[in-house]
Amino acid sequence: MNKTANMCLSLVLAAAICEFGYAQNINKGSINFFSIEKEIELGRRLADEVERQIPLIDDASINEYVTRLGRNIARNSDVAVPTTFKVTTSRDLDAFSLPGGFVYINAGLILECTNEAEVASVIAYQLAHIAARHVTEMQSKAELVNFAGIPLVFQGGVATHSFRQTSALAPQQFFQFYRKNVTEADSLGVQYLYKTGYDPNAAVTMLQKVQALDASKRPSTHPSPSDRLRDAQKVIDGLPPMPQRVVTDSPEFQSTKERLTKIINR
Repeated sequence: MNKTANMCLSLVLAAAICEFGYAQNINKGSINFFSIEKEIELGRRLADEVERQIPLIDDASINEYVTRLGRNIARNSDVAVPTTFKVTTSRDLDAFSLPGGFVYINAGLILECTNEAEVASVIAYQLAHIAARHVTEMQSKAELVNFAGIPLVFQGGVATHSFRQTSALAPQQFFQFYRKNVTEADSLGVQYLYKTGYDPNAAVTMLQKVQALDASKRPSTHPSPSDRLRDAQKVIDGLPPMPQRVVTDSPEFQSTKERLTKIINR
């Protein structure tokens, strides 16, 4: 599909979503003591900390592809800050985001994806956390109950939102807030995926992969994979019909995946 066709498809889908009632102020009524500027500053500091601890893929072709893919989805989301996308060398099927527009995708997740729409679904999920300002919202709630300064979820030692289940070093009473955030991000992510022109069912196939890996009963910040699957399917079932020319895969994704495989297996 060429760029003009993609643009037209996105406009059609955006109009459908607005008509269907998905246009919304997702942060209305939320508790957040951080300005957007302070949130971006926090994200930069956390990104510096992450990148001191976690090796990144240093390949211009891969990074350009992931950035282009991510920013296309960001344009069709509620994200109101500049976005940065990077690929880590981790083989784990996971990704995580930081406040202020920073998204990290593990090489292992990309390699486990069957098609571009599956990668797009995870990026859309991470962008939803950023759009909803979940990290700074949680930090603000922590300050209200005197848990200020405690990183509530850890990824490389800093607060993040992960795609998969996280055994959090956090007060148990905060788990319900995390689970609510994950549910909201799953729902928004499906909507962003749809609006960008991708098959929203890719979100389901990715969650099925997570379900196959996360069968443990350990305490987690995330709802169970089966609950996430059920809720995502409800959102998909409520979407307007997709156009015939829905995006599932691209030759560029397959070539990027092949290139990444060679780098990881060196």
